Amino acid sequence: MPSTDAAALLEQLDTLEIAAACVDEDGRIGSANKAFLHLTDVEPHELIDRGLTEFLETTAVEHNAHTDGVVYRFRQPRGDRWLRPRRSRSGLIITLVDVSNEWSMLGKLVSAIDVRDRLMRDADIGMWRFDPDAQLFHYSEALLNSDTGARPVSTLDETLKTLHPDDLEREAEIRLRITNQGGAATCHMRRRKQGGGWRHTLVQFCSGRQLASGKFEMFGLSQNITELIDARDQAAIIHDRLEIAMGAARAGVYEIDLRSSERWTSPQYQALAGPEALARHSTRPFGMYHDEDAGAVRESWERCLRSNKVEWIDTRLWRSDGSEQWVRVFMRVQRNEHGVPFRAVGLMLDIQQQKRQELALIEAKHQAEAATVAKSNFLAS
Repeated sequence: MPSTDAAALLEQLDTLEIAAACVDEDGRIGSANKAFLHLTDVEPHELIDRGLTEFLETTAVEHNAHTDGVVYRFRQPRGDRWLRPRRSRSGLIITLVDVSNEWSMLGKLVSAIDVRDRLMRDADIGMWRFDPDAQLFHYSEALLNSDTGARPVSTLDETLKTLHPDDLEREAEIRLRITNQGGAATCHMRRRKQGGGWRHTLVQFCSGRQLASGKFEMFGLSQNITELIDARDQAAIIHDRLEIAMGAARAGVYEIDLRSSERWTSPQYQALAGPEALARHSTRPFGMYHDEDAGAVRESWERCLRSNKVEWIDTRLWRSDGSEQWVRVFMRVQRNEHGVPFRAVGLMLDIQQQKRQELALIEAKHQAEAATVAKSNFLAS
């Protein structure tokens, strides 16, 4: 049975709405106040003479370890409550502290950390820390799972051996500046893969706390951008090949944003059209084409806007000296999901030599026909 002093204390705590129970030296419950019974949702006979830990673990829905001990979740009509037992100095009075708000915030924090880790994992981003005094790198699990063979803790020398030789000087400059002066930096680094080749990473550096030695810790994020770099390099190769092919074929490319009327043209297009024709076109629609052909080009353009097919036309470019430059113009309109045109792309091809040959054949045919007619007239007369 609890002492008179303990019973009075439990009653006093009850008036303060503090849940409390009295235990003996063996940790067995002797009595509890109304607040204790209310929070645990039990009757007095269900807890008397039971071990406190055994009672909490079997009665609570769940329990978790905490930096300040263990917390227990009890079901309540108005929502579950997380309770943390706290022992008095004498060790004979146990109070239950409601830490529901604390655990709710902790749960949100854990969820936020999980989301962050998932996003970083999906983006192939890892964290690391460098201790300038110990000359050690500490890597996150994401970087340990990379194909560079990183270990949880690596020496500076081990880390430098994995870097591309051309990146060593830049890494040393950033590392020494940040660990001695603080600050931040961003750069592209390459690390050797275990199976060969290089892993490209975008690295964010920043200084942390200042150590007793006066140097700063260095933290960072490393994002794998190998696929992006490979795609960029492949695109550059394709672009170079296209430039060579278009230069050899004397062909130029153009794009028109139909929403803003902004126009982009390749260098080959500009060289083929000529500065005078381009200047005339900027102030006069279809002004870059021969006056006799401008109407036909306009009609071709209008057909293109109404169609999903590639439209093309042979026409002459405008020249101030009256000379002729024949080109073949291809046009196609791109549409959005609603079928509304938003961009036009096209190709201008130099067909001057081809046209000359065609015109020469036509002229030769006319001359041959005229000769035949003249010969027939001569024989008839």
